[in-house]
Amino acid sequence: TPTPTPTLTPVTSSPVTSSPGKYLKIKIHSGASAWWLAIALINGDYAIRVDVKDSGHVTEYTALRQTNWGYWLLPSRGAPILTPLFLKVTSTRGSSVLIAISEITPGAIVDTGVALV
Repeated sequence: TPTPTPTLTPVTSSPVTSSPGKYLKIKIHSGASAWWLAIALINGDYAIRVDVKDSGHVTEYTALRQTNWGYWLLPSRGAPILTPLFLKVTSTRGSSVLIAISEITPGAIVDTGVALV
């Protein structure tokens, strides 16, 4: 039997870019206020942790608690939430994105322009 001759197959690649439809969006709960905050992540399927700090607590982040109703909830602190807010969303792959939210508008959806990978 004849011996097969090895051949080379050309391989091409290109950088992976996120499509605009996959950017992380933050939905602020319709009942949010200066005293209570819950957010939902749109296109945040890989999120395992969300931390927030407000302009009144600039040196420390507070972990949000993931609920069973699809939102991440800021634990009550007995003090108003001051804007701007700074969110740090961490993915299952260990990457993080930082997002600033200038105001708490109940029901608003904030398009971050970044993808969580």
